[in-house]
Amino acid sequence: MEGVKFSTTMFQMGNNTGIEVPADVVAALDAGKRPPVVVRVNGYEYRSTVAPMGGKYLLPFSADRRKESGIHRAATPSTSNSPSTPLLGR
Repeated sequence: MEGVKFSTTMFQMGNNTGIEVPADVVAALDAGKRPPVVVRVNGYEYRSTVAPMGGKYLLPFSADRRKESGIHRAATPSTSNSPSTPLLGR
């Protein structure tokens, strides 16, 4: 399955940072409201699960991931998601 690409902004609440996923992207994945995904952010890839929170869909993006990817809280990353099986590009 091909991935879904989109541009978004980082979402910050206190010390927590996440990547906001548009509702139409979650719907396009056709895997429910908490789909497991493989995320690529500016070339950095990791597995995660979309989480509905406060009327938004978010992917967690920890301080370690921000450091490894070179992306900071105020960034606007280019992101692609695909259902966790099969992996994108593998």
